[in-house]
Amino acid sequence: MAECEICGKPLLTQRKARIDGVVFTVCESCLKLGEEMPVIMPVVRKNALPKPIVGEDCVLIENFGEKIRGERQKRGLTQEELASKISERASLIKKAEQSIELEENVIKKLEKFLCVKLYEKPDAFIPKGREEHAVLTLGDVAEIRRKRA
Repeated sequence: MAECEICGKPLLTQRKARIDGVVFTVCESCLKLGEEMPVIMPVVRKNALPKPIVGEDCVLIENFGEKIRGERQKRGLTQEELASKISERASLIKKAEQSIELEENVIKKLEKFLCVKLYEKPDAFIPKGREEHAVLTLGDVAEIRRKRA
């Protein structure tokens, strides 16, 4: 179930409101804080192919270079041999092993060939008392800032 982006209450109906120039999905009580916006339905093209993406919330693991090097060495391959097996340049393998971030398609080839996970979902910060809600609201952020001050 969706939540109000201002107070975090569960939404029975999704309403959009412009508050200080920003459009939020809000509950009935927070709707009074701004002006109501019409909900616009997105246009879906029937013949559009979905683009393969890793996901907006996925990031490379912290030690991905070490993991690539370890798996390559475990298989007894040189950087040049690994590069030729995945149809890439050896310089890209060298960069990857130095933990220099590469294009997504190169990382995906390495994941597939070496049978390793190089992308992960980062752990999100969840304030105390909100463990059942994985999404932060503006109220949570304001509370975090108050605690730091």
